Amino acid sequence: MENKIDHIIARVLSGEASAKDILGLSKWLNEDSRHQKEFCELKNYWDAEVSMNQTILPALSIEKLQQKIEKQHHTAKRKHVWKYAIPAAVAITLLCILSVTFFTQYTNQENYEYYTYLTNDNKTDLTMNDGTKITLNKNSRLTYSNAYGKENRSI
Repeated sequence: MENKIDHIIARVLSGEASAKDILGLSKWLNEDSRHQKEFCELKNYWDAEVSMNQTILPALSIEKLQQKIEKQHHTAKRKHVWKYAIPAAVAITLLCILSVTFFTQYTNQENYEYYTYLTNDNKTDLTMNDGTKITLNKNSRLTYSNAYGKENRSI
């Protein structure tokens, strides 16, 4: 039984114990106050051994600390750059898109002037700039733009 409890104690102290191991240890501790004292001593030795294994030379620890600080500083710098770079890139892209949209919308449209002829109670004859003759009945209206005759002759 003594050998078995040693294995259970080792698993408990290393953090690898199952629920069954913890119940067995609890039962063993409650059997005798010497068991409790023995377990406390073993735990102290275990903790001391773990802390001894984790000691690091001061020069090495300073070097590791400096490396960690430099890494964090580098990461913070990178985040700082991206914090301003992304919004700037988005703003430039939007400006380009809006500029292209504006120029394609407004440079392709020509300003047209529209002309309207109205007749009263008489028939009216007119001649267009391209020589086309038009006769308007009474109370009629003719509307055309300054683009008349350039591509088509719509009135």
